[in-house]
Amino acid sequence: MKIAIKYVLIYLGLSIVGAVALLFPTIIVELALNPELLAADEFSMSPWTQSIMMLGSQLLTLYFFWKKWADYSFIKESGSKSFFLWAAIGWVGCVLIATFIQTYAPQWDWDMGILKEIGDMSRNPLGIISICVMAPLLEEGIFRGTIERKLLEKNRNPWCAIVISALAFAIVHGNLTQGIIALILGLFMGWIYYRTRNIWLCIFVHALNNTVSVVGTWATGDVSGVSPFSLPVDLLLLAVGIGLVIIFALQYKKLPIFVPQPEDKVVEGLPVQPEGLPAEVPEQQEPME
Repeated sequence: MKIAIKYVLIYLGLSIVGAVALLFPTIIVELALNPELLAADEFSMSPWTQSIMMLGSQLLTLYFFWKKWADYSFIKESGSKSFFLWAAIGWVGCVLIATFIQTYAPQWDWDMGILKEIGDMSRNPLGIISICVMAPLLEEGIFRGTIERKLLEKNRNPWCAIVISALAFAIVHGNLTQGIIALILGLFMGWIYYRTRNIWLCIFVHALNNTVSVVGTWATGDVSGVSPFSLPVDLLLLAVGIGLVIIFALQYKKLPIFVPQPEDKVVEGLPVQPEGLPAEVPEQQEPME
């Protein structure tokens, strides 16, 4: 738990610094372009300003996590296309489950306010980059590539690492509606990371989810994430979602778990056996007379 708290605090701190660093320059530019905002009763930042601040916070945080803590190494598996295919199928199941819960969970004004701001940003080119590209890269590096990875290294129970990283992922979203989908996808992507140690599979799922969400907002104008159907249809979709997740899990369980191995140590130029004993030195042949 201490590991999760530590890196979440680092993440929030760097995000605030990055956003504040761009806050005043962007506001000055916005006021210069729109002087009428000075006479307004209440100043409201435009989606452009919000998107620039968001990108600033993401770029600064990504730089430090990429350099210092996160593991972004790409592990090439045999049959990697099937990994991505089954991950996409499992994602559909998770979305159906999360949509059912979101539909019948309470929705507060605070949640709707945050979702409306995100919806406004999703219509801005910089906002699209922030939501669909930067957020998956940064957040997966933090929650799977740093927090879960370090917990897996310290704890023999993988579900402890998966659940803690997923809970942290849900909490930092700051609202119940996003927190529901973040928790379910966090568990889903956490299990993928545990099975494969490939952070790019998680980034793929995260980017797929955010991109489909943005397109859905464009198409419907709805940011609430609730189902438009009746309860019987919602129950049917919930059953389909559970079925897809089960099918996904059965497929991934057939795949070998990739466990990173420590690099071979070297003793006077000789590799070391797993037991810690030096490898046998090949006998030197006597020179021929």
